[in-house]
Amino acid sequence: MRIGDGLIGLLFCIFAAGVLLHVRSFPTLPGQFYGPGFFPAIVLVALLLCGLALIARSVRQSPEGSFAVSAPAWSGAGRKSIGAAMVVVFALLFYLAGDWIGFVPLTFGSLLILYLWLGRGIVWSIGLSISLTLLIEGLFRGLLRVPLPEGLVPALW
Repeated sequence: MRIGDGLIGLLFCIFAAGVLLHVRSFPTLPGQFYGPGFFPAIVLVALLLCGLALIARSVRQSPEGSFAVSAPAWSGAGRKSIGAAMVVVFALLFYLAGDWIGFVPLTFGSLLILYLWLGRGIVWSIGLSISLTLLIEGLFRGLLRVPLPEGLVPALW
């Protein structure tokens, strides 16, 4: 089964619109022109535009003027791609528990799982996960002054 570009574009639009509504509820920071939701909103608007472009291209290329789902046989590569996409989606949904778990352990765990899923070695995955977690945390908390959830172990962070 092959999902058409129009259907993927529709899913992008729904996801972007839903998260964009959530991002608008982020608190503003006093004395700053932008708050913690500014950069995610830019990315989400771009994702929404990409989704609309996929829908438009699918409708334009389809003889029926719709974005139907075609159904060739399942292949092993298709199953692996869907599995990889589901891992990424579950990692993103896992971030909804960010207030309870905390940004640093959540980011480290998500990156570690994704790198291991991609077939990296355990040492490489742990090292890269630690490095990127500390870099991202430092950029958001230090440079952009975005309050990040401390979670279970606030004394360590």
